[in-house]
Amino acid sequence: MLSSYSNLFNLAALRQYHGAQSMLTEIRTIEIPDELQYIIDRYNNLSRELFTTMNSAEYLLNEASALFSEDQNKNAQEKLDEAGAAIQKAQFLLIDIEAMTDTLVNKLGVLAAPSTSRFKQAIDRLMASLKLLQKLTIEIDRLRQQLSENPVMSIKPRFYYPTLLDVSAPATIHPGLPFTVSGKVQSNSSSIARTIKLCLDDTELAEVTVSGSFCLQVATPHETTTGEHILTVAAAPQDHYPAAQKKLTVNVARLPIQADIQLPGLAILPRPIQISGVVRHELSPLPDARVYLSFKDSVSITGTGADGRFTAAIDTSQLTVKTATSANPFYATSTARELPFDFSLLGWQEVMVKIEPAEPWHSTLETKRVVFTINPLNTTLLLAALASLGLFLYRRSSAQLQKQKSYRSQQAGLNTFMPAAKRKPGLAGIEARILSSYQSGLMAAEKASGISMLTHTTFREFLQAASSRLASAAQPFSELTTLAEMTLYSPQQPDEVTASRAEQLAASINQELQNGTP
Repeated sequence: MLSSYSNLFNLAALRQYHGAQSMLTEIRTIEIPDELQYIIDRYNNLSRELFTTMNSAEYLLNEASALFSEDQNKNAQEKLDEAGAAIQKAQFLLIDIEAMTDTLVNKLGVLAAPSTSRFKQAIDRLMASLKLLQKLTIEIDRLRQQLSENPVMSIKPRFYYPTLLDVSAPATIHPGLPFTVSGKVQSNSSSIARTIKLCLDDTELAEVTVSGSFCLQVATPHETTTGEHILTVAAAPQDHYPAAQKKLTVNVARLPIQADIQLPGLAILPRPIQISGVVRHELSPLPDARVYLSFKDSVSITGTGADGRFTAAIDTSQLTVKTATSANPFYATSTARELPFDFSLLGWQEVMVKIEPAEPWHSTLETKRVVFTINPLNTTLLLAALASLGLFLYRRSSAQLQKQKSYRSQQAGLNTFMPAAKRKPGLAGIEARILSSYQSGLMAAEKASGISMLTHTTFREFLQAASSRLASAAQPFSELTTLAEMTLYSPQQPDEVTASRAEQLAASINQELQNGTP
């Protein structure tokens, strides 16, 4: 509280009497303890009366000086006498305020913490500001005496009239577009010309001299960013009137645009995609706007005409794939490689549309559209590949089916897998025993190896295919295969010993493959 009183007394010492009275109004909003309410009210009333009296004394001196310059000495002397009375009253008011200050300080000292340095500093500042007011009353009285002794002297005007500034501006402005700021600078005399300066942040937009009401039309700088900015309207000091300033928060925004874009329902690749549209702001066409159309890596650039319309085609016959390499953090190179066609087949694809208006007050528009595309070449290649795969799978399944039929036929008898050959006459009994032994070993080998004897497979071919899977039975099966071949194709006739050996080998093979691990 004491600091607030120091500030307003300092303001009055600078002859800003109306500003000091405004601060008194703000001080009244401070919560005051009941035991101090009477003292504060009395203190405020004395201060307000002091400011009014000192303002009146300076005003009377200024009027007296003007009357002396017009040779109205009698009227001028009357004003000097009134000024003298006002100065004397101000001096008495200061004495009363000093006494009330002591009372206020004593009361506040009871409420303040003991030996608080901040409290003591506030008291010292308050006493210093009262001394400044005392010096001012002495200066004003000396000025009165000088004017009485030398009526032709001129008095420099003092700021004892308030300056009232009212300002109105739109809440939203747009880059590059003009807007209107209106208002009124009020003084006791509406004929006083005042200089008005208009700034947006730190950029000066206009400076004019007006009397009373004003209406300024200025344009927002093109480079102004969107968002909140501070609009400042300032009235410069003039004669008896101090400066005044108003700050308003305005929002800088760009006007939205709309686009009606037409794409084909179906696009055949790699043919160009035809795109057209119209760009508008509200209901008016937007000419000279730049339109960027992109489909994957293909880009087409066009512009709108006077009616806001555009037509363009995106070339989809080639796609550009870009790769970037960097040799060091401060330099990068890029390379581009073109592919002969798009590898897509069919489906929905995105088309990107970006519209940049020519005027800075319009916003950029980015939107997406979808188009259903078909690539006949790629589709044909895919169908051919599928057909080839289907044929391969069909042949493979037919071969597997043939193998299964062959295996079943082999189980029906030995003649189904033996090569066609004439049996030797007279040895039917021994020959049958050897071949029967081979058939027994063969069946065990087929089961253990998972390989079937086919009609076109020779004994030696089957042995080569199955031996790696027969483990310890591979050697006896090899010997048994040799005996079977000799029986069928050798000119020598097999004997009883050979037949007995074949039966032993067959039994050994069956035992090894049934009990061992192939």
